[in-house]
Amino acid sequence: MSSDLVQRPLGTPALKADTPTHGSVVRALAAAGERLRILAETVDAIYESVGGGAEDVTRLADQMAREDVDADTIAGYYEAAGLMGGALDAANAMADALADLSGQLTSTAEQHRREYGPVAEAVRSMPVQMAKPGFYATH
Repeated sequence: MSSDLVQRPLGTPALKADTPTHGSVVRALAAAGERLRILAETVDAIYESVGGGAEDVTRLADQMAREDVDADTIAGYYEAAGLMGGALDAANAMADALADLSGQLTSTAEQHRREYGPVAEAVRSMPVQMAKPGFYATH
């Protein structure tokens, strides 16, 4: 048997471990999609508290204004609340982008499975040994 091939059960050859396969591509895409989904949820959860903090700081600034606290202090609180709100907006945009990318990766994995799964199965079940990967290259 060629050194480029590794013997698999039932005598069907497989490519070397470092060569991407249909299954490894689908698993990698699905796993990346899942990790990004979890990251998006984590970002949302962490920055949710920032939104609450911004509202609290704004309420404090409003209270200070009613109690005649000096204008610079009040302005500092409003500025801090604005910065927190901006951080929340940026985090929400990042979480939305991560969730979108996660969905795209998951969709790509499913599409790859649908389009190339039958080809991969035909390769696995063919009664003859495959040629070296270079033979099948399209470039």
